[in-house]
Amino acid sequence: MVAGEDLAMETVFRPVVSGDYSLVDADLLTGKTHQIRYHLQSLGFPILGDKKYGEGGRGQWLHNYQVVFHTQGDLAYLDGLEVLSPIPEKLDRIARDYLGRDYRKFLRG
Repeated sequence: MVAGEDLAMETVFRPVVSGDYSLVDADLLTGKTHQIRYHLQSLGFPILGDKKYGEGGRGQWLHNYQVVFHTQGDLAYLDGLEVLSPIPEKLDRIARDYLGRDYRKFLRG
C-alpha cells in the first residue's frame, strides 16, 4: 500500500511466472491512475518498456486480459461481471520471448 498527499492506493500482486522477468496478476483494491505502474516501480519491479515508471522503451508492456468487478451500492448490478480481452499478437510474442512459450497456461480466466 502506498499513501501520501491524500492519495491512498492498494494493490495485491501475485507472481504468476518468475525468473529474470515476471508475469504478475494484480488485484486493484483502489482505482487510481497509474496505480499498477507506480506500485511495481516503487517495489523495484518496473514494467518492461515503461517510459514514465521504468527504464524507458516504446511504451509499457502492460495488458489487462481479465477484469472482474466486485461492487456494491449503485453498481451492484456489475458484481461478478468478468470481461476478458485477448492478448495482442505483438505482446504475446514478447511474453513468449521473455517468459517462455508456455506462459499462457498460468493465466486465470
